[in-house]
Amino acid sequence: MKPLFIVFLFLMYGFLLSQDVQVSNTDIYSVDLPHLALSGSTVHMVYGTNFRYYTFDINGPAAPIDNPITPATNYGPNTTDVAVDPLDSNHVAVVYYDYHYDSGTGTQFYGCYVTESMDGGQSFDTPTIVDTIVYGNTLSNMAYNLPQVKFEPGDESSTMRILWRVDSNGRVTNALYMGGRYGEPIRMDDPEKDALELAIGFTVENMIAVSFGIMENGHAKFYLADANGPILVKDDGQTFINTDHFTKAFKNYDGRIEYIFSDFAHTAKLMESYDWGDNWTDKGIIDTHPYTYVAFTRIKPSAPLYLESYYVKLVKNDQDNLVFYVSEDLINWKDGGEINAQNAQISGMMSYYIDLKLDDVNKFLLTAWIDSRTGNEEIFYAKTALPSLVGIHQQNQTPFVFHLSQNYPNPFNPVTQIQYELKKAGTVSLKIYDPLGRLVKTIVNTFQSPGLYAVRWDGKNTNGAPVPSGIYFYKLQIDRKFVKTRKMMLIQ
Repeated sequence: MKPLFIVFLFLMYGFLLSQDVQVSNTDIYSVDLPHLALSGSTVHMVYGTNFRYYTFDINGPAAPIDNPITPATNYGPNTTDVAVDPLDSNHVAVVYYDYHYDSGTGTQFYGCYVTESMDGGQSFDTPTIVDTIVYGNTLSNMAYNLPQVKFEPGDESSTMRILWRVDSNGRVTNALYMGGRYGEPIRMDDPEKDALELAIGFTVENMIAVSFGIMENGHAKFYLADANGPILVKDDGQTFINTDHFTKAFKNYDGRIEYIFSDFAHTAKLMESYDWGDNWTDKGIIDTHPYTYVAFTRIKPSAPLYLESYYVKLVKNDQDNLVFYVSEDLINWKDGGEINAQNAQISGMMSYYIDLKLDDVNKFLLTAWIDSRTGNEEIFYAKTALPSLVGIHQQNQTPFVFHLSQNYPNPFNPVTQIQYELKKAGTVSLKIYDPLGRLVKTIVNTFQSPGLYAVRWDGKNTNGAPVPSGIYFYKLQIDRKFVKTRKMMLIQ
């Protein structure tokens, strides 16, 4: 492991001071937790209880917004989420749980609903019930961080992903689902285990990662799931999980996964894998603060390299102020500063959820919370400058199973040679990508024995047509686990 040298270059001190602003003007005693989405320089915010949706500039509204939009007329959702399609800024989705009662039939149930806007949030369509949940004293177990909605961008369009959980829907009990507005959902938990999923997290970046915990035979067990089903990450022994302890998982294209979870002692821990979750290393405790839990996010690396990340965590400190920290490795943390004003009275169950987002160009942390400084519970918002990370970064450490050399010549016109060495046999793929991450050509896709290999690329795509001058990336992958990517330049 190379030594880790990090230098945090902070922007001018004045810009680091966060200016919080009041968003809502409800004049009521209690509101629900806010959730944020960002599209360009526009923030979208939604919260439950009286179900309100706001849009405002990334700098925050100049004054509290008196006339927000009500996305749907419902009984009173108390858990919501919002997302914006990264390929269509006018496409906004809001999901929520709500109670339903039919006076004609006496039918009552909770429902997971989704409503969408195609005009940037100016109006919303009629909500669709994604799933029904048998009525009972179950909403508290579903609240605070579920349901969640996110968009997974594709080459030409995005796919809406909704994560929800049911205690019972008449067909099954204790089930965790991922789906969309239409079509059959995917069950993310193990259908053989009738266990209540807790501490649920959902990440959609370059890959989907659903994380959760269950109690089984007195043990707290934590899982990572995608479309292939759940895998056990950690049996944390004879302890407990609360609904307010969240997990968070980050997947990378090089086979590395970071998995953050909390135990009953309110300590955040880290598990790490370099082979898509086949094997895990316990990295230990990464935060002991009682209010941190796993309010973590990260600056996402750019496609198709996915080489570097750095992470942000949000903490309510002992003075009831919001502060944040940044890290490149989830272990060594740098104090980023305070977010809220000194006269804040942060309320709500901080142990449940506080939303935080990073802007598109990775320069600001966006945060919303419940604040009672006005005498009522109102939503406050802050945009806080992030420190710039400069110096020598630690690269993802690829296990010693192969070596990928820099192509030669580089720059080239129009032919170049790529050389690599395998330390063990495996199924090997070598692919060329353009700067947008689109596949240009597959050079190798076969099983190979250990040894030294050299291949040529003639600057043409899969159809045999010459590609334009510019930067390209070649990615070597073995057994769908270990990945290395390098950059080259074509000059026609």
